[in-house]
Amino acid sequence: MAAEKDLFVEKIIQTLQANGFPEKKVTLPLEKMYEISESKKLNFNDVLTELAAQGINHEKLSDKILFSQVEQNNQDIHQKIFDRLKGMDPKDMMKNAQSILSSMSPEELQAMQEMYQSMTPSQREELAKRAQEMNP
Repeated sequence: MAAEKDLFVEKIIQTLQANGFPEKKVTLPLEKMYEISESKKLNFNDVLTELAAQGINHEKLSDKILFSQVEQNNQDIHQKIFDRLKGMDPKDMMKNAQSILSSMSPEELQAMQEMYQSMTPSQREELAKRAQEMNP
């Protein structure tokens, strides 16, 4: 299943590039993207998460999805944040969350807020669920 998702992500990237990405913002039909994902037995929100991890932002409009490149500065900030968390035991992560947040620069905090705000409701629910699992 992971291979199927990787292939689909790669196909989306190729389609975006064929339409001028990353220099241009590119829209694709939202409903069609969900249909294709469903036909491949994939969760489109997971695909979007993978694209975001590769530096591709998205914004869902009424009937289209707009893709744009993450500004390099924000991408570097996200990487720096995740590097701090890498390898940390989930229980330690929750214990140290406050100190991690307090040591972040205003730009890093803003990047975290933007990342959270760009999540879909289901992604936010999943994040909350994982946080609860880490802190029983």
